[in-house]
Amino acid sequence: MRSQTDMLALIAALTTSLCSVPAYAQAIGQAPEDGISWIRVIASVILCLVLAVAAALVLRARMSGTLPTAGTTGRRLRVVERLRLSPQVTVTLLSCDAVEFIIVHSPTTLLTMETVTAVPPAEAGAQQG
Repeated sequence: MRSQTDMLALIAALTTSLCSVPAYAQAIGQAPEDGISWIRVIASVILCLVLAVAAALVLRARMSGTLPTAGTTGRRLRVVERLRLSPQVTVTLLSCDAVEFIIVHSPTTLLTMETVTAVPPAEAGAQQG
């Protein structure tokens, strides 16, 4: 039985060696076209640009603190005026819902915060003159 198995292995080895064909190498610069169309390349570039613009808009919305939504009325808090008194001390006038706050602060400390009443421009001109 062993001789029959050896004989079959020998026949298989001879058949494989006789039927094998060497692989021919391509000459440099003679490769067939790679099949990547220009339309796919341009579409990929456009897709990347659209994703970059969308990411920039999302980052811009996140940095401002609010996401843009339809029907947004506006911000409640706004900086009316800022004045630098010294290299370390700043006075800021804030407005929130028709109430104004004056804040005196340094880069690390809040020195003073008080509520002030807004003087309408017509009365301010009458008081000066």
